[in-house]
Amino acid sequence: MIDEAARDLRRERRRGRTGEAGSESSRHPNYRSLKNPFLPQPIFSDDQVAAIHATALRVLEELGIKVLLPEARAVYAKAGALVDDDSQMVRIGRDMVEAALASAPRSIPALGGHRSRDLTLELG
Repeated sequence: MIDEAARDLRRERRRGRTGEAGSESSRHPNYRSLKNPFLPQPIFSDDQVAAIHATALRVLEELGIKVLLPEARAVYAKAGALVDDDSQMVRIGRDMVEAALASAPRSIPALGGHRSRDLTLELG
């Protein structure tokens, strides 16, 4: 009797628990309406975020970034960045970065493996 109970218990562990309410096969979440119920937890204070942003702007403006592709350097130059073709360095001004940030979309579509799993990522 004890051997049969132990064997049944082992068999149940191996198979997993089937037949329980809410099993994986009976759940079909609506991925389009998932919302995070929690408030975002800030890692940095507002002052720290502003300091990081100011430093990033300073690096882009004073040091610049190395852009290897000549066509990309031409695009930056056309947009108003300072381009040095000899050193391949591109210096991007604060106004250019602020304009790019202002034109960024407020939501981004994230496509799932199946159309029913597509999401829209947005703040809040």
